[in-house]
This record gives sequence, C-alpha cells and structure tokens, in this order.
Amino acid sequence: MNTLRHRPHTQSGMVLLMALVMLLLVTLLGVTSVRMLTVEERMAANSFDRNLAFQAAETALREGEALAASNTAPPPTAMDCGQLNNGACVNGLCSPPVPACNSARWDDASFNGWRNATTLVSPLAAGAPQFFVEHLGPGFVCDPQEQPPNTVCNGYRITARSQPADGRAVVILQSIYIAE
Repeated sequence: MNTLRHRPHTQSGMVLLMALVMLLLVTLLGVTSVRMLTVEERMAANSFDRNLAFQAAETALREGEALAASNTAPPPTAMDCGQLNNGACVNGLCSPPVPACNSARWDDASFNGWRNATTLVSPLAAGAPQFFVEHLGPGFVCDPQEQPPNTVCNGYRITARSQPADGRAVVILQSIYIAE
C-alpha cells in the first residue's frame, strides 16, 4: 500500500517579521506626529504671547505720544554720559540723547527711567507695558506742505516695551512724534 504522506510545511517566520517591521513603522509615524504637534503647539503659544506683548507695547506707545502732545513739563536738562541713563528722566520724560555717549537707553539694563503705562491691554498680558519719552528739541517742521515751512515744532522719540514676567516675548517699539 502506497500512501502519500504529507510532510508538515515549516514556517519560516516571514509574516511575523513583516508584521514587526510594519508595527515599527507605524510607531515611528505616531511618535513623529506627536513631536510635530508639540512643536506646533509651542509655536502657536509663542505667536500668541508675541501678539499680546505687541498690543501692550502699542498701548504704551500711544500713552507716550499723549504725554509728548501734552507738553506738560519740560524735560530734565542734559547730563554727562555717566548720568544719562539714571536720573535723566522725570515721570517718563527724558532729556535729549547725547550722541557722544553712544548709548541707547532702552538697551541698558540699568536704565530706570521707564514709566508704567496705565492702560491695561488684556488680563492675559503679564506685567505692565512701559515707555519713556526723549525730547529731541525744537527744529522739526510741523507741516511739510506749508510753503515756506516756517512753523517749528518739538520732536520726541517715544520708546515703549512690553516685558512679560516670564520673559518669553519682549517687544520694543519706537516712534518719532512731532508736537507744536
């Protein structure tokens, strides 16, 4: 009697190996997606913080322009370079900058002439925006359309900053304001 015997087919494990490779690829794809999501979330938060800081600095800039327009108090007299950043400002109004000093007040960490703005932009914005006004002196033409331009006005440089407590988004703005 001749019977056919079937030999059992041995599995080589190729299906298992392919399944593990596919699982590894799907895991890598998932980890990469989560990592990209956290980066995008951080970018959105930074953009939101910068927008709030920019709005706060703009508010301080407008308040500084209102102070310059009021011309309520004369600026302090110019001092030497050693005292230019400390003591040269009264209530946010500063003496003219001295070109020979070659120092920007807003760039000096020891400068204490910043004035806190009173207008609150948003309860989400941490810290009050600040500003100071530098009197640039007379000699600015009030109306360039006037012929001949014979009305002379005072010029002011207003610097405003919004510096949240956490320091994530610092914004500094400047404008030149001409007032009669």
